[in-house]
Amino acid sequence: MKFGAPGPTSISEINVMKHYSSQYVPKTYYSSIEDRFQLLERVSPGYFLKNVENIEQRIQTFSDLANHLSILANDTEKFRTFEEIHNEKINYAYNNKSIFSDILWMINISNNLYDNLQKMNLPKYILHNDLHHKNILKARTSWKAIDPHGIVGERVFECCNFIRSEIEISDSEINTIEKIITLVSEYFQEDKKLILEALYIYIIEKIIYYTKDKHEPSKISYNIDICKKLLEMQSYKKEA
Repeated sequence: MKFGAPGPTSISEINVMKHYSSQYVPKTYYSSIEDRFQLLERVSPGYFLKNVENIEQRIQTFSDLANHLSILANDTEKFRTFEEIHNEKINYAYNNKSIFSDILWMINISNNLYDNLQKMNLPKYILHNDLHHKNILKARTSWKAIDPHGIVGERVFECCNFIRSEIEISDSEINTIEKIITLVSEYFQEDKKLILEALYIYIIEKIIYYTKDKHEPSKISYNIDICKKLLEMQSYKKEA
């Protein structure tokens, strides 16, 4: 049984579970949006994707699952959009420039990259949007995803949270980040440059969220460091 807190996330989770095959997520036996309640198939806890030692196997497992969970968006009115969330984060940063003065140049790059991505007019998908290693569990002989957020956005954003957590459990050196993005590009079948730019946008949004909610400074600085490395990989300069 799962009870969701009041708010859009619990509603989106119930709605998006209706789109998924139980082959890739726990089976839903009953759900009520009014009560924020779901009766789900039990997936034994304890064996997460993080427990798999081989990095390529982790990325292939993620990609196989994510490729089945990315659904073309036809009834978008039930879900929030990545664009809405992005604009909320960016507007908060611009309305509180003194808090973000040291990284405002990085936020500007993120916003420009997102504007350019929007101009590409890529298809929109209903995304899980929280596919990190602890939300992918082994269920007998297969892997299943839990706790979907259910937002509408470009498919490339589905891999961002996974890559961010993969960097954390591997290491944050540029050669490792390069390897992770290359493997995700191969298995998830998205353009490598687009993945890198979407990842940068995604992590900048996390930095804004962590700052707003007063998370540990070390967590914020770690993610800032990752973004600087992503910019270095793309040869962006501070003056950009």
